Amino acid sequence: TETALAGEFGTTRMNVFRALEQLKQHGLVVRRKRAGSAVAPQPDPERIRQLYNESSKVVYALLSRNPRGIHWNRTTLTALAQTLRSAGYELRRLPFPAVPSRRDLQTILDRTTDDGAAALVIFPDTGDEPLLRASIPLLLAAKTPIMLLHRSDELNRLDFASSLVIDHFSDGIRMGTLLRRNGVRKVIALRRPDPKPVWCALRTAGLATGLTGVEGDAVPMEEFFIGTSTPDPLFEAIRRDRGRELFFTALNDEYAAEFLLQARAQGLAAGRDYHLAAFDDNPRYRSLGISTMQVPHRRIGEIFGRMICENAWYRQYPLHLSIRVESRFLQRSSCRKLR
Repeated sequence: TETALAGEFGTTRMNVFRALEQLKQHGLVVRRKRAGSAVAPQPDPERIRQLYNESSKVVYALLSRNPRGIHWNRTTLTALAQTLRSAGYELRRLPFPAVPSRRDLQTILDRTTDDGAAALVIFPDTGDEPLLRASIPLLLAAKTPIMLLHRSDELNRLDFASSLVIDHFSDGIRMGTLLRRNGVRKVIALRRPDPKPVWCALRTAGLATGLTGVEGDAVPMEEFFIGTSTPDPLFEAIRRDRGRELFFTALNDEYAAEFLLQARAQGLAAGRDYHLAAFDDNPRYRSLGISTMQVPHRRIGEIFGRMICENAWYRQYPLHLSIRVESRFLQRSSCRKLR
């Protein structure tokens, strides 16, 4: 009876009435006057699980064991936890399997299902994509809504998750537009001679797009390969130019650091003898003062939290959502001030 249930759960009879009416609308409870309420003869177990997940206040974050701090860091997780906490959710953290194993990943998915988690948010890093790619059938079959920080286009099937996508192409456009707006006359794009990774190709294409004006006039761009030793003619060109015409854009901070240290050995200082900017804001190279594009770490955590807390879109349209995240430029000492 409603009275007995109100006593058992420490609430009012009106609250019990409303809860039973909702369960009745979902076909899980049968109610008859004077006969009382009973569980429906054949309740839909998937509907029960869905309702349970919607009412759950637990969210799991699956974290890479090899975080580099480029695409997400402690700030991201703190922002996610704070956003969730404001709506009464609890964030629980789990590490990726120590050894890439579909069985261990299935164990994690089973745990989120058993706990009725409202969502599983995946934060991968270098080396985690192969396991995710091999486990797509498991992720497609998961009972818990999955969200993913998509840090590259190497994992090309995203139909198992809603995602925040690090948009390398747009970041290249933003960098190119910034340089063109500041009157840069020639750009030298620095990268290694290895086969061009997907993110590298996207940044190069975006950079070329951003350097092109409305009338089709483009700032000249030339790609230059750096390696164990950069040819002396390039350093001679820097000495002749002294930062007037050339602007160097490394396609990540690692390439920038390699070039900067080689130039330093030649007696050339970034920000004085030449100008250099890059992408990633890699914590390993921050001491070098490289101006760079930084992924908005806090904003990523906040967006994931809002996607979970404000999930009306998911209830109405049970489809996956993809949001592209653009980086912002951090001015440091390796180049002249860009506005």
